[in-house]
Amino acid sequence: LSALFARFNMDYCAIRQKWAWIVNFEKKKKIRYTNCTGMNFLLVDDSEIELKVTGNLLEKNNCKITKVRSGSECIIKVIDKPFDLILMDDQMPNLSGVETIENIEQIDGFKTPIILLTNAKDKDLQDKLSKSKNIIGYLRKPVDKYELNELLKKVTKKGDK
Repeated sequence: LSALFARFNMDYCAIRQKWAWIVNFEKKKKIRYTNCTGMNFLLVDDSEIELKVTGNLLEKNNCKITKVRSGSECIIKVIDKPFDLILMDDQMPNLSGVETIENIEQIDGFKTPIILLTNAKDKDLQDKLSKSKNIIGYLRKPVDKYELNELLKKVTKKGDK
């Protein structure tokens, strides 16, 4: 029995040591932010926390960010000025993200790419993504900085800074 316990303890320690190395490697992995200097992004989310967290991630890419908390505010902002990218929460009260997108796509000349911010399951997500030609991708909440950066590279078609 003691031999079995000793073997188990050695295996456990080895696994724990390898796991710690993997976790530390991931923490040390550097991100090269996409240079979005001069670009205007519209961030739409009803959650103040999500606005702050996602806004902080976007600021590391040197873009200008306008934050709004509802679909109706988004529509007003889009009418007022053009944006290079819209990041839209899909679950907001009153006017959902998809409903907001349907409304802004009716504006003449609207061609702004949209990234959907979602908590949706895969089955629901495919339906939402198919509703708009302007949705170029999605990010699950909480937003991951690596995934965000990859989508920004596609949108900007620029190199890293």
